[in-house]
Amino acid sequence: TDAKYTNFLQGKNDVYAATKCMLYLLNIETTVPAEVPDSMFVFFNKCLGKKHLQPTQVYEEFAEICRVQWGPKKFIEFSME
Repeated sequence: TDAKYTNFLQGKNDVYAATKCMLYLLNIETTVPAEVPDSMFVFFNKCLGKKHLQPTQVYEEFAEICRVQWGPKKFIEFSME
């Protein structure tokens, strides 16, 4: 887990509400667009289930799905000179 997210993830976040928000932002209500990877859709269904999930576990699993799907994070430094 990235150190800057540790404090955020230790709080009592509502995984269900966060997942519903993500689905809303992706405009997923009844059908899944082809652009959404199957692994991510399975992950969303898991988050919407009745089982209590730890936010740190959810973040790590989501980060791994993103890494597998799109590769490691890439950052571009912008200079303000």
